[in-house]
Amino acid sequence: MHLVENFALTAGVKISKPHIEPLFYPPPADKYITLHAGSGMNSKNYSHYKDVISIIKPVLDERGISILQIGETHDSHIDGTISLLGKTKLRETFFILSKSMLHLSNDSFSSHVAGFYNVPLVTLFGPTFPNTCHPFWKGEHKFFSPDYTKFKPSYAPNEEEKRIDKIFPNEIAYELIKLLLGDGIINQTEAVHLGDSYSQVVTDIVPNFFPNKNINFLKNSILTIRQDYTDNTEFLEYWIKNHQIALYIDKEVDLNILRKHKKNIKKIILLLHEGINNDYVLKLKATGINLAINYTGSSNISDVRLDLFPLNIKEQEYTTKKDLDNSSILCDNSYFKSSLMIISDNKFYSCKAYLDQGIEKSDVEKVIDSPEFYKEIEFFKIFNYGN
Repeated sequence: MHLVENFALTAGVKISKPHIEPLFYPPPADKYITLHAGSGMNSKNYSHYKDVISIIKPVLDERGISILQIGETHDSHIDGTISLLGKTKLRETFFILSKSMLHLSNDSFSSHVAGFYNVPLVTLFGPTFPNTCHPFWKGEHKFFSPDYTKFKPSYAPNEEEKRIDKIFPNEIAYELIKLLLGDGIINQTEAVHLGDSYSQVVTDIVPNFFPNKNINFLKNSILTIRQDYTDNTEFLEYWIKNHQIALYIDKEVDLNILRKHKKNIKKIILLLHEGINNDYVLKLKATGINLAINYTGSSNISDVRLDLFPLNIKEQEYTTKKDLDNSSILCDNSYFKSSLMIISDNKFYSCKAYLDQGIEKSDVEKVIDSPEFYKEIEFFKIFNYGN
């Protein structure tokens, strides 16, 4: 039963269509769809709108259709949209919605208002069932929700792993364009995997170069330095000296350099194995730098922990092919996009597997069926192209 029907039954009243009074606001485009990426609950907020917009925007641009983002001032602006965040009053927002060609949003008030005006809807649900909370008044629509056989609705304002983020962005883009413009305009894809960290842009630096002028880093940002990806230590001190860093090492790095610039080292992640002397580990701990130790060797980890007691040593865990959401449909026609960027020798790579093969980053890339590739699937969106 829909919530509106439940409320009506409980109150003993009939359901009637409300009256909404809009207030004119000059739209910044003649033809447009609207996006509302916020809501009153964080668990309702989809994290992959940027990816959806990147797919649909070229199609809309060709047809002179803009994307207007409505919402509050504190909402994050989605690249590729015209921001109306905090610029319209409530009734002015109603006017913008009433003239929209289609409305894309989470389960929020704007979807109900757009539905009232019979605007086509693409609405995403996460912590609630669509059949109880969807816009009661609506025309053409497409509702998305995660697989509730795996993740039951939580009805919670916050979730550790947001259910709504399990909805595959390519499927949203395909159905949106189909609803707005018709079928066959963009390729349909089959979802293989959507990593939990795909919405987060992550940059790893291999310290084997001096950065050229085209590479800029956010001021006060902490860089992840992957000394474990190279045997070249010539450039390491430059990166430690000039940046706040988190440092990965799998070999014995000069402790004098680390002590000298320890104020810039926020954390060291030591990938411990039999080739690293226990005495070095103890001296590294004695520097006072925040140290995490992950064991990657082949010896019994209990023996290693005993030798280095009382240091906290964790076994390094890696994801594998079997950890894909739908590993059974991975095939020769599988592609991926990565939110991870590795910079090495002033060149850009999508993952360690591509770095090892010298394949530089591009927009959409072919899956490499190798253990190294599957170690980083938390940053990947993997899909198969349809026929």
